[in-house]
Amino acid sequence: MNPTSNVVRICFEALDTLFKSVLLIGFAAYNIVRYSNLASEFIRPAMRESAVKRTNRYKREKNLHG
Repeated sequence: MNPTSNVVRICFEALDTLFKSVLLIGFAAYNIVRYSNLASEFIRPAMRESAVKRTNRYKREKNLHG
Protein backbone atom coordinates (compact mmCIF):
# COMPACT_ATOMS: atom_id res chain seq x y z
CA MET A 1 0.00 0.00 0.00
CA ASN A 2 1.44 3.37 -0.94
CA PRO A 3 1.89 6.04 1.74
CA THR A 4 -0.63 8.48 0.21
CA SER A 5 -3.57 6.12 0.61
CA ASN A 6 -2.42 5.42 4.16
CA VAL A 7 -2.50 9.14 5.01
CA VAL A 8 -5.92 9.52 3.37
CA ARG A 9 -7.27 6.56 5.34
CA ILE A 10 -5.95 7.99 8.62
CA CYS A 11 -7.52 11.38 7.84
CA PHE A 12 -10.89 9.78 7.06
CA GLU A 13 -10.77 7.79 10.29
CA ALA A 14 -9.94 10.95 12.24
CA LEU A 15 -12.82 12.84 10.63
CA ASP A 16 -15.16 9.93 11.29
CA THR A 17 -14.16 9.83 14.95
CA LEU A 18 -14.55 13.59 15.26
CA PHE A 19 -18.01 13.50 13.67
CA LYS A 20 -19.16 10.70 15.98
CA SER A 21 -17.84 12.46 19.07
CA VAL A 22 -19.56 15.73 18.08
CA LEU A 23 -22.84 13.85 17.60
CA LEU A 24 -22.46 12.09 20.94
CA ILE A 25 -21.63 15.29 22.83
CA GLY A 26 -24.52 17.11 21.15
CA PHE A 27 -26.96 14.33 22.02
CA ALA A 28 -25.75 14.27 25.63
CA ALA A 29 -26.04 18.05 25.96
CA TYR A 30 -29.55 17.99 24.48
CA ASN A 31 -30.67 15.36 26.99
CA ILE A 32 -29.02 17.13 29.92
CA VAL A 33 -30.79 20.37 29.08
CA ARG A 34 -34.06 18.58 28.37
CA TYR A 35 -34.23 16.57 31.57
CA SER A 36 -32.47 18.87 34.03
CA ASN A 37 -33.77 21.62 36.26
CA LEU A 38 -32.79 24.15 33.59
CA ALA A 39 -35.79 23.06 31.54
CA SER A 40 -38.20 23.43 34.45
CA GLU A 41 -36.77 26.83 35.37
CA PHE A 42 -36.68 28.44 31.94
CA ILE A 43 -38.64 26.58 29.28
CA ARG A 44 -41.78 25.40 31.07
CA PRO A 45 -42.59 28.71 32.83
CA ALA A 46 -42.29 30.50 29.48
CA MET A 47 -44.70 28.00 27.93
CA ARG A 48 -47.08 28.35 30.87
CA GLU A 49 -46.89 32.13 30.69
CA SER A 50 -47.81 32.15 27.01
CA ALA A 51 -50.75 29.82 27.74
CA VAL A 52 -51.96 32.20 30.46
CA LYS A 53 -51.68 35.14 28.07
CA ARG A 54 -53.67 33.24 25.43
CA THR A 55 -56.39 32.41 27.97
CA ASN A 56 -56.60 35.99 29.17
CA ARG A 57 -56.81 37.29 25.61
CA TYR A 58 -59.61 34.82 24.88
CA LYS A 59 -61.53 35.96 27.98
CA ARG A 60 -61.06 39.64 27.04
CA GLU A 61 -62.30 39.07 23.50
CA LYS A 62 -65.24 37.03 24.76
CA ASN A 63 -66.24 39.84 27.15
CA LEU A 64 -65.94 42.47 24.42
CA HIS A 65 -68.17 40.63 21.98
CA GLY A 66 -70.76 39.58 24.51
